[in-house]
Amino acid sequence: MQKFSLKLIIFFVSFFILSFGVDKALAAPFITSASPASIISGTAFTLTINGSGFDKTSVITLGGQQKITDTTGTPFQLSTQILASDIPGTGFILVGVLSGSCNCSSNFVSIPVTSNTGYLTIKKESTGGTGSEVFSYTVSGPSGSFPVSVQTFGTSNLAQGSSGQRGPLSAGNYTILEDSMTNWNLGLVSCFNTVTGGSIGSLVTNGITITIGNGINAICTFSNNYGTIAPPPVIPPPPTTGSITVNKTITNYTGNGQTFGFTASSLYVLPKQFCQVTLSSSNTSGSCLLSNLQTGYSWHITETPVANWSSTP
Repeated sequence: MQKFSLKLIIFFVSFFILSFGVDKALAAPFITSASPASIISGTAFTLTINGSGFDKTSVITLGGQQKITDTTGTPFQLSTQILASDIPGTGFILVGVLSGSCNCSSNFVSIPVTSNTGYLTIKKESTGGTGSEVFSYTVSGPSGSFPVSVQTFGTSNLAQGSSGQRGPLSAGNYTILEDSMTNWNLGLVSCFNTVTGGSIGSLVTNGITITIGNGINAICTFSNNYGTIAPPPVIPPPPTTGSITVNKTITNYTGNGQTFGFTASSLYVLPKQFCQVTLSSSNTSGSCLLSNLQTGYSWHITETPVANWSSTP
């Protein structure tokens, strides 16, 4: 009788484990969000993953590489320390979770990566003179002090020139000063931030001071006229911007969630813009907004490839 009771107890304990414990252990992890929402390349930070189905076998993956993961929190949160060398480039990086309990992986979340350096381009517009002059500038900031020359081409009515893109420059404040030239008067000075799509900078004597960093590509334009009294320098209003809505629909998907990323780019010196949308088997259609797109230019929309997914016309 005692042997029969012992067998009965073992049977019910085994049944309980198989009915409840294994299902929970075999449940795939699922990510609902990741923090930070954006990353600056070349900097160290703590990556926190929120979701469900996490346990002591869970390992965070960053761009396909497994990271040492802190699993002492709740079944709904994981964290890991990311080194500056782990994020060398810009664009997007995929974050996921591997589970040793079910030998499976979670959905992936795409995090945009920007740069902690920036770039500077000096443009020149001039009226009067010969239409072919060389203007000189001194740029001073965290990357040191260096000279820049701009050759103009055109006629006495209008001549233009560009220094070309300089950088990468370390993040910080930079002052751009134009060297004085006999009979030339400095007029309008303006700088345009191609990342945010707006004017930046504070005017100083013979130039402007701007902040560079976090992927900023600053284009500064100096306007001069020959032999006339220049109007007071002013910063013009930012150019007109618009937006594009990207609609996304998926089929034949049974998972809990998948994030899709989209990029808007232009052939001209304009900032790329990004957006993303997460869809699931219960939510197969959605959209995201590509904003701060400067009007008057052609924009090309591309989708970030996702493993095991294919596009249909």
